[in-house]
Amino acid sequence: MKKLEVREFLRLRLRMRLRLRPRSISANIAESYGRSHTADKINFLYYARGSITETRSHLEYGKRVGYIKKSDYDLLDTLLENIHLDLNKIIKTFKNKLYP
Repeated sequence: MKKLEVREFLRLRLRMRLRLRPRSISANIAESYGRSHTADKINFLYYARGSITETRSHLEYGKRVGYIKKSDYDLLDTLLENIHLDLNKIIKTFKNKLYP
């Protein structure tokens, strides 16, 4: 592969990951609410939190290599950070319910 082709391949691969990872976040949150046991709910919220971290990592990489504009990165990273913080609050609430 030529250097340009490799760069385009990597750009498209990152783009695919950035489309799939956020779906995993919402899917795991939805899955947690479909669970009847609190411990299961918490586990799926942890999976969602892991997907947030992975998405942020992909965004950081995209910004570093110039695939993502800084302004877009800043907006998306802030939104993901807020979701991460909200998930932590929900997890804490469920843990308090599970272990009073």
